[in-house]
Amino acid sequence: MSPDINKALEEGTDASGGYLVPDEISRRILEYIQDKAVALQVCRQVTMKSDVLKIPKVTGGTTGYWVPENSKITSSDMTFGQVTLTAKKVAALSKFSSELKEDSITDVWELIADQMATDLALKIDDEIFNGTGGQFTNYMRNSSISGINTVDAGANGDDMSLSKITAAVYECTVDNHIPTDIIAHPVITKKLRNLTDSTGRPLLDAATYGSPLLKDGVVGTVYGLKYRESNQLPTNLTKGTGTALTDILVVKAMNCGWFGIRRKLTVHKDYDIEYDQYIIQSNLRCAFNIPYPKAICIIKDIKTT
Repeated sequence: MSPDINKALEEGTDASGGYLVPDEISRRILEYIQDKAVALQVCRQVTMKSDVLKIPKVTGGTTGYWVPENSKITSSDMTFGQVTLTAKKVAALSKFSSELKEDSITDVWELIADQMATDLALKIDDEIFNGTGGQFTNYMRNSSISGINTVDAGANGDDMSLSKITAAVYECTVDNHIPTDIIAHPVITKKLRNLTDSTGRPLLDAATYGSPLLKDGVVGTVYGLKYRESNQLPTNLTKGTGTALTDILVVKAMNCGWFGIRRKLTVHKDYDIEYDQYIIQSNLRCAFNIPYPKAICIIKDIKTT
């Protein structure tokens, strides 16, 4: 962090109100969030000018016909639906002493920015994947969303296999959504490293140092899909006598989710004179919904061990 930015953060405190942290710091935390939130990497991001945004989506296309010369072309109209985005606020707040700021050999502000971004990113991922906070429509086991494809497991869960992935790819493709990404908990990565295709080649083609994929948060490719890890996917699911199960997502990026931003990330700094400590708070108003459920397939109840 440059001395000018650090100076701006330390100048002027107001115990009754608080100052906005310079835009560069807000941008940095937002960039961290976008890098760390796995769900955002496959979602289309839109700007919201109101608390509720209704976005049209195509529900039916036109029809092509072979037409003889000098013959009338049969008309066919597209049909549309809409997806509603409703803004919710996610926030984080941290306090630290003036002594920590003075005595630390590392840049405290940089550490806080990174940790806040991590916490906010995990909270956003958790809500999009699991709906734990009850704020967003979510992917996993959401009864309010109809049409999401599934590849079901046996009575007690199943082991990971190539056939599971090919089945998920088929379920999306048959509905004209060619999948692009697979998202799984890191515990699945080890299993994928041990899987091979029919010719004995490793199923997981891991991205190596310097690969452009790594810059996009991609660990490697699996069956042509970008493979992403998220520790916000559940690993404690149960089915029958099976325990410690997880679900895996196969999706078409951009079609699988729309993420709306109503209020850009805002970061405030304050000083508590009574306790001689600094306070930093960041918040973001955002929304999420699923425009095309058929662009998603959940591989359900995969054993983690």
